[in-house]
Amino acid sequence: VAKGLFLDGWRLVVVSESSGPFKILSVDGLSFSCYNVDVTVRVFDVSNPRSPTMVGEVRVSGGLVDGRLYNGTVYLVINQPALVQGAPSIPVVDRVPITPRAVIPLGDETERYVTVLALRVGDVAYNVVSILGGPATRIYMSYDRLYVTSTKRVGVTEAYTIALRELASIVGGEWGSRIVEELQRGNVRKALDIANEMLSSMNREEAIKLVERLRAKLKASNVTLTDRTVISVLGVNGIDIKPVGSTEVKGVLLDQFAVEEYKGRYLIIATTTSNYTVDVTSYHIGIEGVIRGGTPTNTTVLTIMVCYPQMSRCEYIKVAIPPYIGGIAQVLPPIRLIAYPVITQADSGNSVYIVDVETLKLVGSLEKLAPGERVYAARLVKDVFFLVTFRTVDPLFAIDVSDPSNPRVLGFLKIPGFSEYLHPLPGDMLLGIGLSGWSVIKISLFNVSNPASMSEVSSVEIVEATSVALSDHHAVTVDLDYKNVYIPIQMIRKAGGGVAVVSFEGNKLKVVTVLPHPGATRSIYIGRELYTVSQWGIVVFDIEDLKEVAVIKFQ
Repeated sequence: VAKGLFLDGWRLVVVSESSGPFKILSVDGLSFSCYNVDVTVRVFDVSNPRSPTMVGEVRVSGGLVDGRLYNGTVYLVINQPALVQGAPSIPVVDRVPITPRAVIPLGDETERYVTVLALRVGDVAYNVVSILGGPATRIYMSYDRLYVTSTKRVGVTEAYTIALRELASIVGGEWGSRIVEELQRGNVRKALDIANEMLSSMNREEAIKLVERLRAKLKASNVTLTDRTVISVLGVNGIDIKPVGSTEVKGVLLDQFAVEEYKGRYLIIATTTSNYTVDVTSYHIGIEGVIRGGTPTNTTVLTIMVCYPQMSRCEYIKVAIPPYIGGIAQVLPPIRLIAYPVITQADSGNSVYIVDVETLKLVGSLEKLAPGERVYAARLVKDVFFLVTFRTVDPLFAIDVSDPSNPRVLGFLKIPGFSEYLHPLPGDMLLGIGLSGWSVIKISLFNVSNPASMSEVSSVEIVEATSVALSDHHAVTVDLDYKNVYIPIQMIRKAGGGVAVVSFEGNKLKVVTVLPHPGATRSIYIGRELYTVSQWGIVVFDIEDLKEVAVIKFQ
């Protein structure tokens, strides 16, 4: 399956993904499981478009996260699980496994290999670095650095750690010491086994009361957990790759625009934070009327309903359990402790963090922006970081980052709807593309010349329509020469769609026309021609009068 295309001069790079059977490999005398998904990179010479020729190929195990092309080099980031079918795995490049000594640990996670491939398009020379850490989710690239992000979601391990620590403080003594000792070793599973052993040794009512006491203490302590984002930094120069280190911030990224390098020294990161509390319960099955001492003296009658759907009939079967059987069947299972994180949406909010990329230290932050909402769009323009959040209205925040140690809100604008994508335009204008209610595409034009007093100067809505541009910014094409933006749309209640031509001439938005092309997902202009692209073909339009010139169907 094709995943991406890069064009560098007369060289076309095609990135695809495929799957195959699992295999067992032997590396340095150790056995490893080979992941069954591969990323293949093929380089073609297209100087003769009618007869392209392949000049090189590289294959790397794993699934593609994303890629970039810069200065003749393609950079790909690839995920691979550290465990495959319960066995350790190892990244494979061109059917040759890398040695375990070549794997670089960054951070404290060991869930995935993140393999970075740097391939020089001209001669197909390449270099590979594999990092052991959390799964890569997004990438961001500047001229000499590649940033790979991964999300650390709050899970049951963190919940159990907090709950067991509190339980140890309540019970104290030998039981408490044993629980704490295992937690200090990082063995949460063993600590939980000790806690359950203790609960099983107690009187049943006392064990349940202890769990309820723990629950009350957790609630009173107001301990909170939050998702976190880890950013791994790699220095890049051609095909040379050098892991630098990693940093970590609270919250989860929206997209690649929520990470921006500033003045070659700082990294600006926008996240949405959801806080979690920890709750516990006891897993047990209670049976009313069970005799806990001596021998049961009464026969228990159990009524079971049995239904026959095809006959539309149900009947009841009564089972009499004699005392000598009931005494065996009614043995109560032991108490088991269950801990889990509970999200507290009311405490969610948004944050902006600024990290020094040379020291990987946090130098500035702005937290608790728009509580209860989440980030939908972000963009850095000069010294101002624009941020869109949404829940009921659309706050467009303008944040001054000129002093990285002290980011501050200059102003915000609240309007109905929300923007999924922001694009800067000349003349201190900002274009926003998003939704205004369900199935209504909204395109807004903001005057941000004075960030402390921004205004929406124009807007247009396309009713009962959707667009791939709402989830993929590559679908948006901005033509500064003709002052048009081209946005693929698809009607919801009616069959059909095309590419909306929206003019921003004179800082006023107007839908000039919709170029007919159902299923179009991209548009590109070359000279006087505008090309709209879908899976079935390309339609060519004259860029001035927007009339159809040609139709090219894919074979």
